[in-house]
Amino acid sequence: MLENSPESARTIRSELLRPAPTEPTAYGRLPFRQPAIERIERSDGSFLLRWSDDAAVGLRERPLSADAPTTTVAANVVDWLSVWAAARPEAICLAERESSGAWYSVTYAEAWQQIRRIGGELRRRSVAHAGRHGLPIVPIAMLTGNSVRHALLTFAALYAGIPVAPVSPAYASPGGDRGQLRSLLQVLGPACFYVEERTAFAPVATELGLDSAGLVVGSGPDNDWSALLAGDEAIAQSGHETAHGKALAKVMFTSGSTGKPKAVVMTHAALAAAQAIAASVLEKIPDTQQVALDWLPWHHVMGGNIVLHRCLRMGTALHIDAGRPAPGAIAATVANLRELSPSQYINVPLGFGLLATEMERDPAFATRFFSKLEYLTFGGAALSRDTEDRLQRAAERAVGHRIAICAGYGATETCGPGISTFWPSNGADALGLPLPGVSVKLVPVADRYELRIAGPHLFSHYLGDAQASAAAFDEEGYYRTGDAVQWAQSDFPGAGLRFDGRLGEDFKLDSGTWVHVGSVRARLLAALGSFARDVVVTGENRRFVGALIFIDEAACRTLVPDMAHLGYVELASHAAVRTVLRIALERANTGRRASSKHIKRALVLPSAPSRDLGEVADKGYINQRAVISNRRESISALYAEVAPADVVCAPIDQQTD
Repeated sequence: MLENSPESARTIRSELLRPAPTEPTAYGRLPFRQPAIERIERSDGSFLLRWSDDAAVGLRERPLSADAPTTTVAANVVDWLSVWAAARPEAICLAERESSGAWYSVTYAEAWQQIRRIGGELRRRSVAHAGRHGLPIVPIAMLTGNSVRHALLTFAALYAGIPVAPVSPAYASPGGDRGQLRSLLQVLGPACFYVEERTAFAPVATELGLDSAGLVVGSGPDNDWSALLAGDEAIAQSGHETAHGKALAKVMFTSGSTGKPKAVVMTHAALAAAQAIAASVLEKIPDTQQVALDWLPWHHVMGGNIVLHRCLRMGTALHIDAGRPAPGAIAATVANLRELSPSQYINVPLGFGLLATEMERDPAFATRFFSKLEYLTFGGAALSRDTEDRLQRAAERAVGHRIAICAGYGATETCGPGISTFWPSNGADALGLPLPGVSVKLVPVADRYELRIAGPHLFSHYLGDAQASAAAFDEEGYYRTGDAVQWAQSDFPGAGLRFDGRLGEDFKLDSGTWVHVGSVRARLLAALGSFARDVVVTGENRRFVGALIFIDEAACRTLVPDMAHLGYVELASHAAVRTVLRIALERANTGRRASSKHIKRALVLPSAPSRDLGEVADKGYINQRAVISNRRESISALYAEVAPADVVCAPIDQQTD
């Protein structure tokens, strides 16, 4: 890898990039600003990308108001709550389904009043624990899923200067990884733990030896909510006076998909800048209130920062979705979307695929979904061409035009935003161009580029890990993402960047040849179309590249009539599914005989991905490392001297030497 420094990286030339103009009637009215991105080519082969000075109004602090420019930065993201409490006091701020099925909601005026009282009580409880781990006030750990009270507690803590640390509730669920939870809590050293119900969490607290006095309970018998609402607003206000700038605001853990989870420290300045960056790509804040429905978990940056903080910045009516992007669990999302017509909608590719199936089954559902929609955003994984085409067909039937499908790329370490296609893009692996205020560096690595990011929204360090903190940044202050990218169109850089895999996922065959996992995986997924949920590429220190396939049950059931009633296990072993895989394998290998690009064998995994074993992340994508660790029997079959009958082999005339 080439190293860059101000001294060694001399500018060779600079040019402005503009995405191709969009015909308004093709996609409807889009709310985005038109960018002019400066591309700087440097003598060491690297590139810098950033909004040009004449195209972007600088991000900066200004007086807050409902009509403030989108580039306005608040000192504390929760300060926006007071703006909407004044401008839209009776408008919905947060809503969720009650057990009766009715919506329970909190208005902006109610939220603004409640978070100051809750903040006072939280600060009173937390201040007694000051000084641990070198922090003025230790964090409160949020050990629960998304809820109205979870959101209010988060806003209250941020307002009152108490660090928030959302932790995956899966660790505290039956069968959850207690060892991992214990490890994360040891890093945090929290003074308080927020849970929804005391009874459900009691066994976990006992097992981990947690002090019951530190529990803050939101619901159920013997809860603390009344006590929280009786807090002293003056105490919260006192804490708020220091809750800005470099003060610690939030600690979020990385997913651990390529290693041990790291505790990412986010300051108030970084969170405020991140939200301004995300908003600043819009021409203006809409005059009418936007409606959002979202399930994305708040212990991940996409849900916990981008979505939840967007509610504060935009004055959105955020409806919390109890559905999930999984067969069966998607039903709750569909039911909600039959009532709500979102203004924008964010999901992971798996979720969009399931919704596309429902739109094809019920055109009235598609009409309701698209009726007020401005654009879709996906993240977490690449959107398949098949899913994109199905969504566009549904949109054209429902509202008479295509819908802008925008990619979003960020990381926990960027506190959310980074790169986006803020224009209609056609590309499953599209990433786009940097958002206003973000600077991107592309560093050559063989035939690709490593993506690095700089800006006021970056994290400060990893809690308790000085070595990893130092290694995370290069000598120019850019965060090393570990992701590889390419130009989406080599002859038109205005089309932006495309994802080309995780550098940490790449491996060598036993011949010493490097395999770029991202490109191999994307090629086979494209060949399989809707029949595969995901692909896991194998072959590290082995003689050839292989692939493990998770099938899409709904798509596979359409192959022949007698498959309509079959479950995953029966489908995985069906001859029709193996035929599809054989054809796809041949298609993916066409013109690629090199051992690093040629997939010699593939196997449909005999069971669906397991959440309990960590194979499915909270956002619905597949954890490749966990699958390879758990599916050793399948990998042994894949690399057996004589391939078993259920292993699909590439045609002899395609195989490499």
